[in-house]
Amino acid sequence: MALVDHKPTTAEVPQLTKKQLKEACKDTFIQTKVKLRSRWAAPIKYKVLQTFQLSDKDRKHVAKTMIKAVTPTIAREIAHKEALWSYRDISLVKDFECGVLQFKGLAVCLFYKRQCNEIEPVATDPVPIGALEDEVDLYARLDLFSKSPRELHSSVREELLSLSMEVEELKHELAVTRAALEQKEKSIRLQTAKSQQSLPKKRRK
Repeated sequence: MALVDHKPTTAEVPQLTKKQLKEACKDTFIQTKVKLRSRWAAPIKYKVLQTFQLSDKDRKHVAKTMIKAVTPTIAREIAHKEALWSYRDISLVKDFECGVLQFKGLAVCLFYKRQCNEIEPVATDPVPIGALEDEVDLYARLDLFSKSPRELHSSVREELLSLSMEVEELKHELAVTRAALEQKEKSIRLQTAKSQQSLPKKRRK
């Protein structure tokens, strides 16, 4: 008996609209994408600053000490007196010097020696701009314990935006109050004018 290929008729094949076909393809693509992502995706990892993993007590102690450590000399004294603190001098390249103050091995601030020129003025020269009063002012301190410049800029920008919104609200309230006062003054003037007009009539009677 010969086999006869059965070809389905148009009535046997379900007819899908373009919208249904598009949705079916979309669902298949999303499922495939999810499977591949779950199979090949890398594990989630967070980069956490070690200074933010200190205990609250240590963080308060560091913040209190940082108020006093304004010069490399004071930072060295702190490192010499307290066991948990240390100070390291670092020479990067020629004429570039810096020092790091550490707490429990973690760098909390960096002192960088800024470049300067020595100027010997004559009698008629004015005091040059940027003249230092003390040699310790050569050093700039970079706080490594607080937020990054991007975070600080973002927080300052948000604070400025909040303040500008408050200013706009205050301006609106001031305008409303000023309009109410003007309306009140206008009402008082009208009442005063009416009372003044009624006075002569009473005297004639």
